[in-house]
Amino acid sequence: MSVLDWAILNDDGWLVVDYKTSRKGADESIEAFSERMMSRYKDQLERYCRYLQAVDGRSARAALYFPKDDIWLPWSPVGV
Repeated sequence: MSVLDWAILNDDGWLVVDYKTSRKGADESIEAFSERMMSRYKDQLERYCRYLQAVDGRSARAALYFPKDDIWLPWSPVGV
């Protein structure tokens, strides 16, 4: 079962935001953290986007948000 944290519809279609509690390591670069998190959560974001597109027909994109470090990582499905 999947639960969307937040989805908003705007002129560009859906934006799905998934909040995460993970933190960047003290010696980890933002690039390394981004790559690690996207690798871990890409399938989940893709599932959310596909679901909204199937239900509504509008395009969807997503982002991971890490409020503890105020890091925003946008993601778009391949081919969009």
